Amino acid sequence: NLHYEKGVNPKALFSISFNKDILIQILKNNISGTDAFMKGKINVEGSLSQGLRYIKLFRIFVKYLQKKNGFK
Repeated sequence: NLHYEKGVNPKALFSISFNKDILIQILKNNISGTDAFMKGKINVEGSLSQGLRYIKLFRIFVKYLQKKNGFK
């Protein structure tokens, strides 16, 4: 099960903000996460080391959602 809670964790070392439409475009491979970031559609705050960990986790999460929803 996935749990989503809207809000901000003040103890987070790394935070990313984006909207639902961007996530859907990334899942459908209409835009890559890198392109969305470079175009300013994804905002990132935090250290580089935490960002690299997030990228790995996000790739796993996207693969899971793609398999679950039948996207390639």
